Amino acid sequence: MKKVIVPGVFFAALSAPVLIQEAQAASNAAVVKYVNVESNSSLNVRKSASSKAGVVTTLKKGKEVTVLSESNGWAKITVDGKTGYVSSDYLTEKTSTYVKYVSIDSNSTLNVRTSPNTSSSVVTKIAANTKVEVLSDSNGWSKIKVNGKQGYVASKYLSDTVSTVKESTPKADATPKVSTKETKTETMYVNVDQGSSLNMRNKPSNSGSVIVKLAKGVEVTAYSDSNGWTKVKVYGKEGYVATKYLSKTKSATSVTDKTNTNSSSGTVAKTTTKYVNVDKNSTLNMRASASTSGSVVTKL
Repeated sequence: MKKVIVPGVFFAALSAPVLIQEAQAASNAAVVKYVNVESNSSLNVRKSASSKAGVVTTLKKGKEVTVLSESNGWAKITVDGKTGYVSSDYLTEKTSTYVKYVSIDSNSTLNVRTSPNTSSSVVTKIAANTKVEVLSDSNGWSKIKVNGKQGYVASKYLSDTVSTVKESTPKADATPKVSTKETKTETMYVNVDQGSSLNMRNKPSNSGSVIVKLAKGVEVTAYSDSNGWTKVKVYGKEGYVATKYLSKTKSATSVTDKTNTNSSSGTVAKTTTKYVNVDKNSTLNMRASASTSGSVVTKL
């Protein structure tokens, strides 16, 4: 008897293992999910599928993760270049939205961009404490919805609560907010001991760096004062000085040689009034240290 091989059956026998492998591969395909915990809590990513395993990192609500596999209530994930395990109960396939507030300086605005990078175009600009709906959070960027528009902002500029903001230097990826209101100014004068000087700093704090030192009687333009500090402009520079050393009237000064207290440091030093003696079309450099290599504070 001759053996007869039916081609169709032979093909089916060869194909079956291939189809099974494809089905298994499909079931192990990575999927994107989102962290679903309370907005004020975080989810631990552990080294192994056990609540006793060490923590690799923690994830906030709405964080986007890639799920590699799931088994016995644990999901193996990758996030921000790290791999670990989280409880499957705290992952969802749909984005769980939540509310946050823009946390930037009051004189700045936060750029909402078309994609999660600083080179993408700006969709809109939002002010401090603006309420936004966070759709997802990944790699330091949050996808948000605000005023009917969607886009991406740097996650570090979002907060769970409304914050008290002060005027200062704009943060990264934030642009200065131009005010249409006219700023009220006032002319004031430095009121320190004769021979002393007043430090004008780059921020309203004793830890701020000194921009320039102001002598008694120097006229300044005062913009605003808060918490014992006044924002002023003098010699074309802006900064902050202690309010208590400003006066609305210019006090009389006299040329004397006496011991005075320096208002900026509290130290006692013998001072003498002298005058700059350079050519009429020249200036004298005042430096940060007693060296020609010291940085120039101002020109006299």
